Amino acid sequence: MSSDIANIKSTSAAELPTEAGLGFLIYESGSWLLDSTIKATALETVAPPVVLDGAAGSQVRLMGTYHILEGRKMNGHPIFTMSTENISETGQPAEPGTAYLYRSAKRGPGQGRWRVTRREENMSSDIANIKSTSAAELPTEAGLGFLIYESGSWLLDSTIKATALE
Repeated sequence: MSSDIANIKSTSAAELPTEAGLGFLIYESGSWLLDSTIKATALETVAPPVVLDGAAGSQVRLMGTYHILEGRKMNGHPIFTMSTENISETGQPAEPGTAYLYRSAKRGPGQGRWRVTRREENMSSDIANIKSTSAAELPTEAGLGFLIYESGSWLLDSTIKATALE
């Protein structure tokens, strides 16, 4: 907008209008008045399953279909999970497990990137086996690339793609 004319505005700067504790002012009779009855609420959206596909080197076990984990979010975004096969990275038998696809915090080391990890407890520390090359609202964003953690380094794997399963 080219001007700052509004009938309703927030009481302070915020990344989202749904942030806890955010108040709203209304413009009435030439002045701004606090209206404690105004609340912004995020609509729950149901994200389709995400298919992660590509070569992925030693992380190939993490390729597959991830489904939304109902009622759980990480950093305001859905968490997706996938049951992993009972084959380890070395091809040896291993216990079946769960892989987690989540969005890291916008601030800090994760920088809003989508990540895949084998352990739920790794999400709070942004420890991952696969991560997107940049921040994105959804892992299926067009042009989003992915890196894999291989032999102690992050390597670009241009074959990995994330697509929404409709």
